[in-house]
Amino acid sequence: MGKYTPSASAGFDARLDADLRRLVEEVHTSPVGPRVRGVALSGTYGRGDGGVRFVQEEECPAESLELAVVLDRRRVQRNDARVLAAIAARAAAAGCEARLRPLALGALPAEPFTLANYELKYGHLVLSGDDHCLESLPAYPQPKIPLAEASRLLFRHGAVLLRLLRRVHAQSPPAAAEQAEIRDALLSLGLAAGEAVLIVADRYDLFRRLNLATLRELPVFDVPRMEFIVRGYERAVACLESGVEVGGSGDETAAAEAVRDLLPELFAWCEANRLGETFRGVQDYERVLETRDRAGSVWGNFRQRWRVAGLRLVRTGTPRSWLFQTPRRQLYPAMLRLLSTTDPAPALCRLLGLPQGTTRDRLEAVFLRQAERLAAETE
Repeated sequence: MGKYTPSASAGFDARLDADLRRLVEEVHTSPVGPRVRGVALSGTYGRGDGGVRFVQEEECPAESLELAVVLDRRRVQRNDARVLAAIAARAAAAGCEARLRPLALGALPAEPFTLANYELKYGHLVLSGDDHCLESLPAYPQPKIPLAEASRLLFRHGAVLLRLLRRVHAQSPPAAAEQAEIRDALLSLGLAAGEAVLIVADRYDLFRRLNLATLRELPVFDVPRMEFIVRGYERAVACLESGVEVGGSGDETAAAEAVRDLLPELFAWCEANRLGETFRGVQDYERVLETRDRAGSVWGNFRQRWRVAGLRLVRTGTPRSWLFQTPRRQLYPAMLRLLSTTDPAPALCRLLGLPQGTTRDRLEAVFLRQAERLAAETE
């Protein structure tokens, strides 16, 4: 067992130590440096459960490094995010994929109960500064993660899958780089599908090996295609621990299409559990959302809507009441419709605030842009 992974060597740990030291040093010497109370490694590597891959016979991280930068402020300022994004971009150019998340010390007690915050609270490694810099995060109940987090997890990965399939269909057969990217996305989706089931079942754990053992024994008989989900999780864990491809079919595009068929079923199952009502088809799901999904405050939803979609809905004459609803009320059904290659375009035009007759290519592009913004809003 390594410091950052279950299986990598001491050499891998030493190289990751060096990468993290460079990142931390750049954070402390940046414009936000004087405000830094602490820097913590979160995500899978922060809890010793990270993945590894071999690149030219050398062990490398298979997942992005995730760092939480705690600043001595009451709230995060816009420039804080810009500075940390620039550091992450420079690291990526040097071959180190990292995400740096700014957090305000004064706002930690009010951080919402999300999967990301749950994992940060209970699975991090402080790299510099105050060892207790994250202590004031709320004591989120274990393991009762909000059911909305299962749907959010699948939505985020579903948008990634749609983006990749869009590129693949534009270039057939896909190039080697696209095949590798699809393979990585499928591994992530395999993990996300299993973890969404565990969140709904109140059995999610921070460590993937424990999650796998639970999935194999989980007595949830109404989960769609449970055997497929367990096999996908098994394959993802095996690949990330060994660093080599395990159990793949060799045809990543066909595998992606199989996952594309599963995702709407599993997403609908998660949403039925979250909303407490079953539904038949996307149109019925929209009706249930209208009556059951009352998330957020009016002005909070408006601010989020503005950042995700702007005034597109007003310009196209769609209901103004949507401006005061959470954007997921339209983006979740839109994802389900886009995953169906036969769904009629008029419903998508309505959900995305676009004129009737808009091409499917344009619909996909607008959805992906808004989905990316929503994911950034709700991390």
